[in-house]
Amino acid sequence: MDTVTVQLPLDILKAAKVPEDQATTEVKKIIVLFLYDRSTISLAKACELLGISQWEFFELNKEFGLAIHYDVEDYREDVEGIRIGDEIYRAVLGL
Repeated sequence: MDTVTVQLPLDILKAAKVPEDQATTEVKKIIVLFLYDRSTISLAKACELLGISQWEFFELNKEFGLAIHYDVEDYREDVEGIRIGDEIYRAVLGL
C-alpha cells in the first residue's frame, strides 16, 4: 500500500490524548472513522484499511460515539464474501 507522511503539530496529538508512539495508528483510525461516518467508504473498506473485523469496527464506532451505517452495498459485499468463502470451502473439501 502506498503511504504518505503528514506532519502534525504536537498540540493536536496532545489535545486528542494520543501518545506520539501511537500517532500513526490513531490518526489512521480517526481518518477511517471520519470517512466511514461521512459514507465516503463502505464498512468493508473501513475494516480492510484498519485490518480489523466488522465486530471490532462496530466496537470502535461505539468507542468514538458514532453510528453504524450498513447499507445495500455493505450487504452485497458481505454476500459476495460469503459466496467466495463457500466456494473455497467446497473446493477444499472436494464438494
